[in-house]
Amino acid sequence: TAPFLAILAVTAMLLPGVSGSYMLLVVGAYQAMIDAITNPIDHVVLLVVFFITAVIYAEIIASSLHYVITTQTRRAYQVILGMLVAGGIILLTDISLSFLTSLFFLVGIATYPLLDHIQTNKR
Repeated sequence: TAPFLAILAVTAMLLPGVSGSYMLLVVGAYQAMIDAITNPIDHVVLLVVFFITAVIYAEIIASSLHYVITTQTRRAYQVILGMLVAGGIILLTDISLSFLTSLFFLVGIATYPLLDHIQTNKR
């Protein structure tokens, strides 16, 4: 699971408005990572795999995100908004990753065009 957590955290850290800690909290891995950091001797393999994966993936995801945000700005913001809405609802209601999380993610994505329309009409 360390590579997955590293990929998730690095991706979140590189997205505007989302933190790696927040995403680890959303998927229920935040406390495990805090435990690993506070007691590194017992979790050396987890930390090494996490760190190596994070360093390698950071370069890959940074290049990919730059491309997506510059070429597909609207869709990129829809996904970011979807993650923020889904994550906020998970944290506020203590819902685990499930069908409802996916539903809230889609609600967040659907919200962006509405916000864009409102902003466009204000001009």
